Formats: sequence, C-alpha cells, structure tokens
Amino acid sequence: MALEYDEGQVIACAPDLDLFGYGDTENEALDDLRRTVADLYRTLKEDCRALGPMPAQVWDYLARTIAEP
Repeated sequence: MALEYDEGQVIACAPDLDLFGYGDTENEALDDLRRTVADLYRTLKEDCRALGPMPAQVWDYLARTIAEP
C-alpha cells in the first residue's frame, strides 16, 4: 500500500490489486480504498466458482487476506 499526492488530492494505492482510493486527506483516501477492496471482495465472492484465471487469483489473495466477522 502506498500514498501519493496529486494536486491537493491524496491517492491510496494497493498495487497488488491494482486498486486506488481517493480523498482530500490520507484518512479519506484510505477509507475509499477500504470500501473499494470490500466491494471487490463481495463481488468476487458472489461469483467465485465461475471466475476466469486472473479474477480467481485476486479472489484467492483476498480470501486468504480478509477475515470476515
């Protein structure tokens, strides 16, 4: 995970997933990135048995990394 700054906007990057979150502050960018990752997790989880090779790799990574409550 990395933070970048561009013209007054903060960008939180998750390069392993090729995902980004944006905000006016670091916290806003990180919150946006968390929502983006969670949305991707839920989407892939719904279709996990019918994923192509690349989405299946992302799903495997997220399934190992994210602990559901």
